[in-house]
This record gives sequence, structure tokens and C-alpha cells, in this order.
Amino acid sequence: RAAWSGAFEVACVVALVASLAAGVAEVAPTWQTSRQDHVARAEEAFAAGAYDRAAASYKKAVQFEETPDGHVFLAETLARAARLPEAVKHYERAVATYADDREKAAALTAAGRLHVKRGDVDRAVDAYARVLDLGLEDGVGAAEVVEARVQLAASQLSKGTRASLRAAAAHLESAVEEAPDAEAAVVLLADARRDLGADDAVPALEAVVAVRPRRRRST
Repeated sequence: RAAWSGAFEVACVVALVASLAAGVAEVAPTWQTSRQDHVARAEEAFAAGAYDRAAASYKKAVQFEETPDGHVFLAETLARAARLPEAVKHYERAVATYADDREKAAALTAAGRLHVKRGDVDRAVDAYARVLDLGLEDGVGAAEVVEARVQLAASQLSKGTRASLRAAAAHLESAVEEAPDAEAAVVLLADARRDLGADDAVPALEAVVAVRPRRRRST
């Protein structure tokens, strides 16, 4: 009888585990469908220009399952809705959850642009500096790195000191080396070298003409 009782208890436990597993299997598709429904509603609202409604649906999708891409979609939608502080928070959350440094750089760059748009120079500088801190290798995330260098240089140029001019020129030289056709970097570098009275100011100005022919007369 003891052996039979033990076997019965084991059988009950096995049945209970099997029942729970079946329940989880039934719930999972519903959970997945719910998230997809929120994303579909968000995409539909976004396409219609109803950005607040789209943001609400993206937020529900992120609550179901947090992914860095989900935060980016939500941030982009919030930015369209002119809800910039909220958008920045979700870009920052994406940075925190991405594993790929290239994706981190893209999210930081997007956050930096929003800081610039809001006129928050200090936070913009911090975001762009963090892009450079990622230490991306040559050719990896080049566009974000070049933009970061240009924005940091612009911040230095606004200070108007020789030390800041030199710091700006250093950023811009690296940007032009990475992207010779980056017009903003070429133009700002020429301005910085001219203001520094550098010996290569004339070649730098000639480089401006090459990328921006319409400035030939004023240059």
C-alpha cells in the first residue's frame, strides 16, 4: 500500500506539471498576439499622422516585452509628437539595452539631435561625447562618429577662445579624415584654421570650394 501511495503521489505531481506546461503553452500565443496587435495599431496610427495615439500603442508593446528597438520606435514617435523629453528617455533606455555599440551610437546621436533642438547644449555635448567614448573602429558607425565630432566642434567654436578653436579643429580634422566629403566638417575646419591663422588655411578654404562651389565668390 505504501508503494502504491507513493506512485500515486508521483503520478499526481507529473499530471500537475503537465497541466501547468499546457497552460503556459496556451497563454504564450495570446501574449505574442497581443504585443503584435499593439505594434500593428501603432504603425497604423503613425502612418495616419496620429502620433500621440501611435505612441500610446508602442508604449503598450514595450510594456509587454522590452526591446531596444521598441524603445527606439517609441522615441521616434514621441519626437514626431513634439514630446521631446519623453523621446530622449526612451532613446537612453535603448542605449542601455542595446548590446551592439553601433546601435548605441545611433540612439545616442538621435538623443543628441533632440537636445540640440531643445537648445540643451550641455546634454547634447554629453550625448555626442558618449558616441566617441564607444570607441567604434574605422568604418563602423562612421556617420554617427562624424556627426558627433562636428557637433562637439561647433560647441567649442561657440566659446571663441584659441584653446576652444584648437579643440574644435582637432575634432574636425578627424571628421574630415573619416569622411572627406562631409561638407559641414570641411567648412567648419576651414573657418577654424582661418581664425587660428594656420599656414594651411588657404588649402582648407580651397577644400570648401570643392565641396560647396556656390561659396566660391565669398571664399
